[in-house]
Amino acid sequence: MKFRLRYGLRTAGVIVTVACFVLAYAANARREYRSQHRTELDALERIERGGGAACYFPPQAKLVASSAWQSRLRGERHLANISGVYLGTNCDHEVFAALKDLCGLDIKIAFLDGVNVPAEVLWSSLISLPKLDTVRISGSTVNGQLSGHVEMPKTVRHVRMDDSTADKSVLIAISAIPNLQRLGLEGMAIDDEVFPNISRNGRMVALSFSRSNVTDEDVLQIAGMDMLEQLDLSHTACSDAIIDRLLLMPHLKSVTTDGSQITEQGVQRLTDSGIETGVFVLCGAAP
Repeated sequence: MKFRLRYGLRTAGVIVTVACFVLAYAANARREYRSQHRTELDALERIERGGGAACYFPPQAKLVASSAWQSRLRGERHLANISGVYLGTNCDHEVFAALKDLCGLDIKIAFLDGVNVPAEVLWSSLISLPKLDTVRISGSTVNGQLSGHVEMPKTVRHVRMDDSTADKSVLIAISAIPNLQRLGLEGMAIDDEVFPNISRNGRMVALSFSRSNVTDEDVLQIAGMDMLEQLDLSHTACSDAIIDRLLLMPHLKSVTTDGSQITEQGVQRLTDSGIETGVFVLCGAAP
């Protein structure tokens, strides 16, 4: 005796209704994805017109298409391989605004080279990238102040500024980033008020003040950072006056002293205590 599947009109109606919901959901998801994809492409075009660029990792990832069924259903997915953005001298406010349209991508690195940007514009761009990890700002000018309480980029762990100018409010805000581990302020004029704020960041493991105006008094303000492992004081006015305090830092492993006022005797005291005085590498990740 053969079994025959039987169902009534009501059951058939339920099946058809559920199928319609599923198809409608899939069609809407496809439509939203394509809309987001077009927005991201437009943002990348604006960045490239302004002299910027997207960085892919691995480099050949841009040429890798998605699987056939993904291509048919959702469209090209190579944008998902973008890991960083580069913004150069000609990038204006429109280019920085375009970063907000890339919030759905896994951008982890932002490299700003020779830009001139208001502090508020820069900060809003950084917090718009939810997976940003590393920020490199080189030869740039950050204009104006950050007013009042600002939202913090929660994923940023590495910030390096070199040969740039920025108001103390910007540097104070950067030093307060909750998960910041490595900070470089190299070749910069740093206000005295910045150092106490740096010292309050308990996650910091590496600091570089190379070629900056940092003094012995400034270093003494950060000498209470128990988690600090690396410190770059090369080509600064720092002297042997800070050696005693550096020797009390429990996790300090490396101090770069080249070109500073620290004498050979001071360097010898550091090395005798197991602290290296070689080349310091803050963070090499940059597009």
